[in-house]
Amino acid sequence: MIDVNDKFMGVMKIAEALQLAKSRNLDLVEVSSAVVPPICKILDYGKYKYEAKKESNLKRRKQKSSTVKEVQLRQSIGAGDLSTKLKKIREFLQEEDKVKVVVRLRGREMTNKNLAINLLNKVVEEVGSEVGKLEKEVVQNNNNFFIILAPNAKS
Repeated sequence: MIDVNDKFMGVMKIAEALQLAKSRNLDLVEVSSAVVPPICKILDYGKYKYEAKKESNLKRRKQKSSTVKEVQLRQSIGAGDLSTKLKKIREFLQEEDKVKVVVRLRGREMTNKNLAINLLNKVVEEVGSEVGKLEKEVVQNNNNFFIILAPNAKS
């Protein structure tokens, strides 16, 4: 038996423990049933539930849901436009977001699929390993080629 102040009160019968809890307008809660005799604690159960819920909400709020940002490129992208897109990719990765880089091919561009693959490989090289890592290799989906970059784990 443990009281409100986490002080051990000794072994006692259930009826005595219930009477003691009732006299203090508190509840008797079983903490551990694995040991003999089971460990019980006198506390305000409503307050205990409230604190537990508050703590779980705080943990949930601190967790950041992982979002996937998409950056679209064309096979014939200019050097200046590519550097702008790379800068944006780095920003997304630094904000702990995953980035899906898509190269969309249209019409006759489908005959030069190697250019799209080379462009995606260039993006991986340019972004570098300091901000992100390649999570998913080059994948072809109809007329699109894409990769997924993930942020580096913070240490």
